[in-house]
Amino acid sequence: MDGGIKKCDVESKELVKDTNEEKNVKVKVLFFARARDLAGVSEKLLFIEEGSTTLDCIKKLLVELPSLKEIYDCMAVALNEMYVTDSTVVKDGDELALIPPISGG
Repeated sequence: MDGGIKKCDVESKELVKDTNEEKNVKVKVLFFARARDLAGVSEKLLFIEEGSTTLDCIKKLLVELPSLKEIYDCMAVALNEMYVTDSTVVKDGDELALIPPISGG
């Protein structure tokens, strides 16, 4: 019996990133009031291509949750607690809120 430890040569491999690979960012989407009712959840993680805008996020959400089309034309959008336009670029870790009109009496 050989009591010695055999050494194995371990080849170090560098991870090579494919230049065609899209980098995705993670955005936390919050749904309020009627948006929450239509989505069926109060929040959702959305993975979207780096460089995407708030409009790109909304378009992807409309595909995943078509019921949101009911309020699409009248909802406000906030990114990190500030109202934004459709062309605002989202970054990894951002929080996007969909805020439908509020009515009351």
